[in-house]
Amino acid sequence: MDLRQCLFPAEADEAAAQDSLSQTAITQPALFVVEYAVARLWMHRGVQPALMLGHSVGEYVAACIAGVFALDDALALIAARGRLMQELPRGEMIAVAMPESELQPWLSQDCSLAAVNDEKLCVLSGTPAAIAAVEQALAAQGTVARRLHVSHAFHSSMVEPALPAFQALVERVRRNAPSIPFVSNVTGRPITDAEAMSAQYWVRHLRGTVRFAQGLSEVLDMPGRVALLEAGPGEVLVSLARRHARAASAACIVASQPRPQQWREGDAQCARALAQLWVAGVPVDWQACHAGTDRRRVPLPTYPFESRSYWIEPGNAPVAGAPPQGGPARRELADWFQAPAWRRAAPLPSRLAPQAAEIEAGYCLVLGDAGGFRAALVAALAASSLPIVVAESAQAFDAVDARHYRLRTDAREDLARLLGEAGAAHGPLRQVFHLWSLEEHDARGPLEPVLARGFHSMLALVQALYGAGVSGQGGRLRVTAVASQAEDVTGLESLNPAKSMLHGPCKVLPQEFPDIDCQLIDVVLPEGDGVALDRLAGQVLAESRAAEPPALVAYRGPHRWQLAFEPAAGDEGASVQRLRKQGVYLITGGLGGIGLALAERLAREWQARLVLVGRSALPARHLWGEVIADPSTAPALRERLQKLTQLSQAGAELLVLQADVADAARMREVVGEVVAKFGALHGVVHAAGLPGGGVMAQRERAAVKAVCAPKVQGTRALMAALEGQAPDFVLLCSSTAAALGAFGDADYCAANCYLDATARLALRESRFPVWSLNWDTWREVGMAAHRDHPEGVGIPPAMGVLAFERVLAGAVLPQLFVSPLSVEEKRARLVSLDFDVEPDARAPARPMGSAHERPALATPFAPPGSELEADIARMWAEALGFSSIGVDDSLFELGGDSLTAIQLLGRVRKQFGVVLHPAALFNEPTVAALAALVELHVIEQIEQGEGRAQGQAEGVA
Repeated sequence: MDLRQCLFPAEADEAAAQDSLSQTAITQPALFVVEYAVARLWMHRGVQPALMLGHSVGEYVAACIAGVFALDDALALIAARGRLMQELPRGEMIAVAMPESELQPWLSQDCSLAAVNDEKLCVLSGTPAAIAAVEQALAAQGTVARRLHVSHAFHSSMVEPALPAFQALVERVRRNAPSIPFVSNVTGRPITDAEAMSAQYWVRHLRGTVRFAQGLSEVLDMPGRVALLEAGPGEVLVSLARRHARAASAACIVASQPRPQQWREGDAQCARALAQLWVAGVPVDWQACHAGTDRRRVPLPTYPFESRSYWIEPGNAPVAGAPPQGGPARRELADWFQAPAWRRAAPLPSRLAPQAAEIEAGYCLVLGDAGGFRAALVAALAASSLPIVVAESAQAFDAVDARHYRLRTDAREDLARLLGEAGAAHGPLRQVFHLWSLEEHDARGPLEPVLARGFHSMLALVQALYGAGVSGQGGRLRVTAVASQAEDVTGLESLNPAKSMLHGPCKVLPQEFPDIDCQLIDVVLPEGDGVALDRLAGQVLAESRAAEPPALVAYRGPHRWQLAFEPAAGDEGASVQRLRKQGVYLITGGLGGIGLALAERLAREWQARLVLVGRSALPARHLWGEVIADPSTAPALRERLQKLTQLSQAGAELLVLQADVADAARMREVVGEVVAKFGALHGVVHAAGLPGGGVMAQRERAAVKAVCAPKVQGTRALMAALEGQAPDFVLLCSSTAAALGAFGDADYCAANCYLDATARLALRESRFPVWSLNWDTWREVGMAAHRDHPEGVGIPPAMGVLAFERVLAGAVLPQLFVSPLSVEEKRARLVSLDFDVEPDARAPARPMGSAHERPALATPFAPPGSELEADIARMWAEALGFSSIGVDDSLFELGGDSLTAIQLLGRVRKQFGVVLHPAALFNEPTVAALAALVELHVIEQIEQGEGRAQGQAEGVA
């Protein structure tokens, strides 16, 4: 057969080719020929190996290049090797995140150590029954293990029946001493001439453990080595090399080809690798690289372009002792991108769990169903002597006794009743453990059961806490949510994006209630009872008692992990072009600010064929001119039609469709219409969304569902509609709120966390690349057009579209934080109910005459009716940038957000001495309502003052 038919099939033959490549008899020759061809290509370009290291079949490639085998003999051997393996009984293999020394108890005649790929990453191989038993035992102790997609148990006792026949084949071919050194998989050291020429060595190679990690150490210790180059498909060996403790000693570690999901980037990746090798000092034969191409010499600097500017802005010299002026340092576009990365963290000291005398009086509430983990946690909690109240899920409220309740997980009335009864019996609530999100759910299953036990149950808990007056009891309350399937730490655990929505209430709760701490702990539950379960319970308890608990932590087996945002190498992969001229691009939320900004860029620069999907109906296309000219047309509709007209004039072919993105059936119709009209769908931008706008304590379920629908149900509907399609990309528009939380936006935060988690899951499962971008606020777009932003804060649309193109030209990182400010700079600007922070005095004063006219609202303008209303209206106008504001105008319709609300309440506190909970403002966000609340509180303060004065007078009398 011709292997090229499997490697490069026609589109109609892809499934059959995939089936063929999954057969060992085809897989091994295919691996050999691709690796050999890539290696010879590099050598043709002048990149000569000083030392080679293969992985299993890869060692045959190294041996062939080194002259141990002639090419024809090597091909015959590897084909025979594949056929012999194919004839063996089926076996299984699992990757295990443990060092070799700890795996010895699991090894047996039926379970072998197949490979040591990393200091803490090995592969076990054996019979299906043996591997299943080991997998179950490892899971019980909390060790991460993942099944490999293989048909046979390579490098195990199961290959022994094939060894005599294979040895006879090796003995029949000529074997020579290697002319180029390579490292042995069998020993992990440079191969000797005797080993390379021995038939018995190649038999041991087929049966024995692949000691790749030891071989990698040998390569990295080689004097004078400057680069590691993976010659073959994918980036597996490069990823192992970059994790090595001595990886920093290499000037360059680079792959020839991208991951399978990014196969379209093959040519660009190869060119990028060539450039990186040259920059690292590897000699390159440029005549060979450019043979047969037209080229011309261009003088360039003798250093690589790294897209960084070192321009020094002119300015006045700082005055000694003066506070820093202006906003944050300006950052180049290349520095706008940060990606989340999990890092192993030091374990917490066991002394973190305080004794009874160190805990404030009160009780601990455990919300979770009966199970091994809840029992282990309750047992660990018992040592603190706090009364422990347990609640489990049920269809109706049932108070079994003063310490045991059954209730609906997402019913705030049930939780409120529990808090009332438990508080009367045991005193103030000091600690809550939310365990309802530990039950595993299929990511493709229904959403409601997951949300009822996760996101909605946490919202109900917060509302019950607020209603019971738990906040402000004089002590701190700590809420610890323990969940599974929410975080992608190792790449091996099960994921469910709906679980990640717990981040919304968990991140926002401490911002809305400064005396409540909240953390989320993501775990993989060990199976059964025993030491692993008790250890995990102890770890969770230690986290919940830490002096400064991290907002997010994960446990995988005995190991503790923490998340950090790190700069993403935005300039790597800049030559990969996923956008195409006259491409077909679908934008949900395409009639909104970001959607239209991206559409304009695609129209002007790429002459794109655009499909803009929005919920609102528009007039027929031929009537746009008349509607725009009609004086009675609403300003918002006129502006939208004007922009659509401009897109057409810029060269875009437009298809505007009305659809609710959360309607799965309608989204399938939309994708069908696009393909029917244009013949293809090259890219999707999911920008549909609704803003949040309400503290959790006052948020109604219907409003929460409305905010979540476009991003949660809408994303599910969109991804389902794309099944069977092969777009060049899907880009989900998330928000920085997903990474940091946002006061008053718990539902919005949760919905965007769902987008991020969907992209992480898609990296494993989807055939096309998916990004989720945590966008900072776009300036001058939609209702934010009139807002003033400090220098360096927010994204100008002109820069936003460049950031969009840059992301699509780079490597696929599922989640990217995109902002002129770093994550830490953004976090430093977060606010809570602590109103002691004064407004930023460094912010420049608004120039005279710079205020904007009040926008056209559905609410008629109503002037202030009192001096108090006039004062508050002036505050709002200054904060929002309008010349005047009506007393019935909604803060959020005027473009205000949660940060604006906090700032306004801070000004009210400063001017009137009145402290108001934001729930009141979010419930009625108007000047009139705020003035009434201020007046009520002022009267109460006066009456309280008079009462105290009268009491003092009576005491004197």
